[in-house]
Amino acid sequence: MLLSKFELDHFLNLCIEDLLTFYRAFQRSHDQLLLLLC
Repeated sequence: MLLSKFELDHFLNLCIEDLLTFYRAFQRSHDQLLLLLC
């Protein structure tokens, strides 16, 4: 499976955006958990 540079960059950008979205959601729920525990 050969991808062009553009396709690869696009794919990586999507992955990074997904990771950031997931990370932010995780941070938010983590903060809420800490608030509940305190």
